[in-house]
Amino acid sequence: MIVQQMVVDVTGEPFPEYMQDAVLTPLGMSESTFAQPLIEQLSANAATGTLASGESVGGGWHVYPEMAAAGLWTTPSDLAKFAIDLMDTQAGRSGAKLSTRAEAQMLTSQSYAWLLGAFNGQGIFLTGESDSLRFFHEGSNAGFASFLLGYRSGQGAIIMTNSDNGILLMDEIARSIAHEYNWPDAAPLIPAGVQGLPIRLLMF
Repeated sequence: MIVQQMVVDVTGEPFPEYMQDAVLTPLGMSESTFAQPLIEQLSANAATGTLASGESVGGGWHVYPEMAAAGLWTTPSDLAKFAIDLMDTQAGRSGAKLSTRAEAQMLTSQSYAWLLGAFNGQGIFLTGESDSLRFFHEGSNAGFASFLLGYRSGQGAIIMTNSDNGILLMDEIARSIAHEYNWPDAAPLIPAGVQGLPIRLLMF
């Protein structure tokens, strides 16, 4: 929220418009937006969220003023474009569309996240070392759970579900992908701290 407000204060632009111009458009993420509420031309493609109880989220989904933290609407294919750009920066390949300096900071350990058993980059979590370094980020709003996982090698996956309970399946899905494509490390791909989130969700 603080970073979101800083962006608005410094640029004088609404946060969704700044992110569109600075990140989404350069990456070709045409099915993505930070607009809240969701813009009409994308809402027809949006899934309805499902709570842990099995009930649908009222209205299909929530509207979040915390746009930087909870406001991204995207697809797996679109989010993969961001992950690929990070991989290109991480591996020193030419062609990265975003700031390589900013992305390098995202991929540099800043502190340690005990709950996740991983290091904090800027907005990205990191495990492993050197060529085996992988980055990940989980996303969960009411009725939705998702996971982004990428490697320096260029391998990776985006898993998205429209259920609070979806997170219970994501490690199995990730392991299956790793097995099918012969990834070097296949278990567990999603940290226990992330997998424990359904316990939090079921408590409320």
